[in-house]
Amino acid sequence: MAGTAAWSRALGNLGVLAEPRPQQYALTPVAVDVAPAKLAYAQQMGATHLVDASHDDPVAAIKDLTGGRGVDYAFEAIGLTKTIEQAYAATRKMGTCVVIGVTRADVQVRINANELVYAEKTLRGSLYGSSRPKIDLLNLIEMYQAGKLWLDELLTRTYPLEDINTAYAALEGGEVARSLVLA
Repeated sequence: MAGTAAWSRALGNLGVLAEPRPQQYALTPVAVDVAPAKLAYAQQMGATHLVDASHDDPVAAIKDLTGGRGVDYAFEAIGLTKTIEQAYAATRKMGTCVVIGVTRADVQVRINANELVYAEKTLRGSLYGSSRPKIDLLNLIEMYQAGKLWLDELLTRTYPLEDINTAYAALEGGEVARSLVLA
């Protein structure tokens, strides 16, 4: 997988988990978001390229970063028509776009169906990382204990229960990637 490029769109609770770790997988991770604080956080977590979608076209930026190719893997974590379409458009020939953001039930996404055939792109969804809890939880524990799964770094802030409204406002404002409210 050396030289592989991956894009994570929306670096909140799901997106930051999808952001690949370059030192583990020899990837070139590209983080895309509209919140500067989340982009900075993604960089701390290992993203080597950042795209601020509030003023840059993410598809054009990805194509520019990859010499016109697109990314090998795109992870969309918002669940909006526009961002799913952008993630798919930024995926290279024979690449895979994974949608982990949950949409409303009536949301439709438009893609160029010929790209599925001629470019051999894959578009797929993933619920909870397509995990198998009985098997995967033990593997995740082992990865965490071996330092290969960054859980401590994902927790950006904790709040006492009486500050739950402050915690929610921080989440809505893009100030945190993952926070914990303690009772």
